[in-house]
Amino acid sequence: MISRIDEIAGSIAAEVAQQTATTSDIGRNVNQVAASAKSVAADTGHTSAQAHMVRDALMTMVNIAQSTAAGATETSSAAGELSRLATLLDQLVNRYKLSA
Repeated sequence: MISRIDEIAGSIAAEVAQQTATTSDIGRNVNQVAASAKSVAADTGHTSAQAHMVRDALMTMVNIAQSTAAGATETSSAAGELSRLATLLDQLVNRYKLSA
């Protein structure tokens, strides 16, 4: 049972790491799109207001990606704590078995 909890916690940590990497990729892509949008706006003579709206929408996406990364970090921390507690529980159970 304890090893299963530890296995699950390890899986969660691996998934969180993958999600953090994906979130970083999203952030980089959004920044590239923002730079491209600014360039396109300048090249095609779009109004400044339209360029600002695009930039604001992209910055919202960046903020969401950053929030997702923060949540992933918290989940990873919780998975680590769960793993630590599972190990502690396993030690306590083994100690009880030895003394019983």
